[in-house]
Amino acid sequence: MSKGTFKWFNGDKGFGLLGSSVLLNKDKAFITSSMFIKHTFLVLILLLTVVPYLHAEPYSSERVFTLSPGADFEKNLDLAVKAINAGKADVLCFTPGEFYLSKGLKFQKSKGQGGLRITGGGPGITKLIFSCKEAAIVVKIDTDIRNSSESPSLRLEELSLIATGECGAALDIMRGDTKTSGGTATKIFSNLNIDGQKGGSWASGIQVTDLTFTTFQNITMRLPRPGATGIHITGNTAPVDHHLSSIRILSADTGIKIGGKVEGVYIDQGTIIGVDTGIDWDTTSHEPLLAFSGSHISARYTCIKARNLLQPVITGNLLYQAGTDKEWKGIDITTERATNYDLLQISNNIFHGNPKHTVPNTGISINAGSAGVINANVFSALDVGIKLGEKAKDLEPSNNVFKGVPKTLFRE
Repeated sequence: MSKGTFKWFNGDKGFGLLGSSVLLNKDKAFITSSMFIKHTFLVLILLLTVVPYLHAEPYSSERVFTLSPGADFEKNLDLAVKAINAGKADVLCFTPGEFYLSKGLKFQKSKGQGGLRITGGGPGITKLIFSCKEAAIVVKIDTDIRNSSESPSLRLEELSLIATGECGAALDIMRGDTKTSGGTATKIFSNLNIDGQKGGSWASGIQVTDLTFTTFQNITMRLPRPGATGIHITGNTAPVDHHLSSIRILSADTGIKIGGKVEGVYIDQGTIIGVDTGIDWDTTSHEPLLAFSGSHISARYTCIKARNLLQPVITGNLLYQAGTDKEWKGIDITTERATNYDLLQISNNIFHGNPKHTVPNTGISINAGSAGVINANVFSALDVGIKLGEKAKDLEPSNNVFKGVPKTLFRE
């Protein structure tokens, strides 16, 4: 099975094998190969081998292409992309190996066509190596392409995406329709490695636009190109509810960027290092919520920079100053105007400045927040521990610990 190209047709209506002359239907079997006519018992062996495999697959009711490296790879890949975009296939599976691609892959799934899954044998095992200047994988997917929130409408998983030139985004995913309400079907990005080789690099790792209910988990990326962003979430049509867990961004200008009218971003157990800015929240209107916990950011300028962020909950993190010659802030929250919804909780974090810093550094700088909690944090090797602006005059920090911080609280 791993040597050929495998495809299911029409869900439970039957299945076929590309590269062979066998097509089995649930009502009757058409056998065109003379070998199978003479040796019908091989068909029974095939069924006994394939049927258990189908039932073991999470997407057992879908239509699948399996691709292997080799002389026919590009031809079979073109067939797979055309079938998926025509609504005749839903799953593209790459076997273990290295696949070289000189152009990006573009997919579009409309409502009624079924979801889309692109998968491999695991990061470091299945490598898609791109030399294109455009985005590597582009997906336009309609809102709630599936009828049930229990089944993901999109899965991208178990792959290494490698750039050998100056490529665009590794993944560029966007809503394909114009609905103004969000969908409930999840979009899952998991077990991915996004990196470069031979001097190659990505402009960004993963960009999603106008999507709802996304899940990012166990993703590692290195993006050394100037201006690169690890994960960029944006959009203006209800782009809500984004969960990121076990994300490792090991180099980039910006680790995670949030823009547009995005709300509801949950990040935990992450590592963001080798960056200028760890998290950059810059929404066009006042949007809640950033929940950030159990993570480490080491940044040259700002670990968490937020404008127009309502109700952040930032707990249990290590925020570290990476350099010595940049004005550094652990958390910097500002707003265009004060509102009654500017509530915040910043607790149980460690803010560690570089002891050799040569320009001013600050643990927490806030000019927003009508009410909230700043407590049980630890501040070390900083010029200013907590700085509060006029729009944060009602905040009263408490029970914080300062070591090597000459100005623990400064009010403007």
